[in-house]
Amino acid sequence: MIVIDWSDLKPDKSWCLLRAAVPIGGRTLTLLDMVVAGKQQGSPGAEKRFLQQLRALIPDDVRPILVTDAGFRTPWFRAVSAMGWDWVGRLRGRTQVKPQDVPDDAVQWIDSRRLHALASNRARALPPMQANRSDPLDCRLVLYAKTRQGRQQRNRRSPAKVSRASSSLKAAAREREPWLIVASLQLHAPSATQLVNLYAQRMQIELAFRDLKSQRYGQAMEDSLTRRGERLQILLLLNTLASFASWLAGLGCEATGIAQWLSPRSSTRKLYSTPRVGREALVRCWPMEPVSRWLERLRALPDAVREQMTLVL
Repeated sequence: MIVIDWSDLKPDKSWCLLRAAVPIGGRTLTLLDMVVAGKQQGSPGAEKRFLQQLRALIPDDVRPILVTDAGFRTPWFRAVSAMGWDWVGRLRGRTQVKPQDVPDDAVQWIDSRRLHALASNRARALPPMQANRSDPLDCRLVLYAKTRQGRQQRNRRSPAKVSRASSSLKAAAREREPWLIVASLQLHAPSATQLVNLYAQRMQIELAFRDLKSQRYGQAMEDSLTRRGERLQILLLLNTLASFASWLAGLGCEATGIAQWLSPRSSTRKLYSTPRVGREALVRCWPMEPVSRWLERLRALPDAVREQMTLVL
């Protein structure tokens, strides 16, 4: 499974990043970063070049599943299918859909948002569908509505009141919207729940973007004054190498029990991601296994680690 997403690299959006990464439980490991001028963000041309570079990295006998958000549309799905790969995404907005077995008539196409009324907190698979009336795409559709968490953003000046800021209201509306997950027809074996869980792992790349940019939580890319794409690419490469080393160190800490040193209390829930554990261990100079042991573990990853990267049927 490979998670793919766009992210801004500069506050003025002059440069952006298109990344492919593998989820490892809480965070992702970068496979490919491509720095693109901000005006090309989301363009089919940039995404096609990115897919060609990614294809050069993937062995011919591997059939990955590319997981994306609602910003990736029909041209992307068709390009992925042309490579013989599978894809999972999300439909939002006014995209029209219809069942495959009904005539291609204007009255049969409906706004995908009308399907939201059928959503519940149990994943529901719909019959084989077609999406995008102007260029119909055969696909699977799954409906799912997350259980409300009851979170409310408070007004800064009056904490007793709920914030009415436009950004807060927009975010709240986005979180209330059910998921309409779209997947390639070749993914017929996974159940509706498995597809929901697969798409849910996409959020891990958002946390990795936060770690990349944040001065408080990660590598402080937001403090970089670099204005050249080539230098940004070098900085991203350094970040990838550091993240990979932190992940290997974290795996070693979890295998030897040192990871428990970060936990303030005994808990069955994992409190820190594996790269964060490794990063803290390296910064604090905790006792480590030999690097040769890390490489041995990399050649034969534990089952728990493999399950985070693959779809288990």
